[in-house]
Amino acid sequence: MQIHNSVISISVSGGQSINDGRWHQIMVKNEGDSVVLELDGAELLTLSQVSHAILGHPFLEMRIAVGGLLIPWKDLIIPMNTAMDGCLRRWNWLNTSSSWLEGTALDGEGTKGCFPSIHRGSFFPGGGLASFLLSGLPSGLSANNESWALAVEVSFSASPQKGVILAVSPAELAPILSLKLEDTDVVAQLGDKTVLQSPLPVGACPALALLLRVNSSELTLHLGPHVTSESIREAEFEALRRLWLSGEGRLFLGGLPGQGDTPLTQEGSFFRGCLHEIRVQGLMLDLDSAQYRSNAIWAYSCPGNESLGLSGTDGDAKLGGKGEVSPTLAASPLPS
Repeated sequence: MQIHNSVISISVSGGQSINDGRWHQIMVKNEGDSVVLELDGAELLTLSQVSHAILGHPFLEMRIAVGGLLIPWKDLIIPMNTAMDGCLRRWNWLNTSSSWLEGTALDGEGTKGCFPSIHRGSFFPGGGLASFLLSGLPSGLSANNESWALAVEVSFSASPQKGVILAVSPAELAPILSLKLEDTDVVAQLGDKTVLQSPLPVGACPALALLLRVNSSELTLHLGPHVTSESIREAEFEALRRLWLSGEGRLFLGGLPGQGDTPLTQEGSFFRGCLHEIRVQGLMLDLDSAQYRSNAIWAYSCPGNESLGLSGTDGDAKLGGKGEVSPTLAASPLPS
């Protein structure tokens, strides 16, 4: 809870974590010269002698944002990413109905329904991708000048499909390295010729651990306990190494650029499923730091096992972790 006015600037936090995938009721009240925060009916934080009562001092204009802030994050007392990924319902601002909402994004393009239950991870619904500039990722070069290698670790859950999990590509060109699902197989490809294939386990699996490594001599794919490897050509390795160290390409998650209207469509479709963890050269990727992320992607929320599709509830609104709408308040379940 942050307060900034003519009297004081203060930021306070406390209490238990509420990013547990469950619904919580949050209430913020300005009573006299105190601001009170209640969680699930219990008083959690109280700040006294910091403000005047809002309703006792009419404003010509008041702006209310939900799911983000209307000021730059750098202007906060403690700078932080304020974009929320989660669901809100049963909104009530200043004891007023929601009929006065203006400038909201709740009915706009990319609006999502809410899952009955969620857990941690990034959900790709099969219609969007995220990309990272290679210049912002670790080079993989060591201080003792050992030979360069690339390591990608992914924990994922998905049903059999044709979809791109990950790809390394120069600009809008075909990928140099790709990792994708081909029905019941995981397929890794380097260049035009080197291809590794490993079958998905039979039956339901909550999450599969995958490790893809490329060094100067071979391409290796670890899928659970199974390991496959293939010798690679020097030219294939050098093309990947040069691109990565130049920082001029991009790393794609969940699909490839131009899918649907370019020849890249032949490389695969958008991935549908959950990426629970993505590490590249040892760095955990955060989708909030992506150069681009489709609004279709849930950055920090994956559906529960019973929720393979979107299941909306009257009055629920999904906030995708990329911005704010401008109306009311409510409860919030969100891993962030």
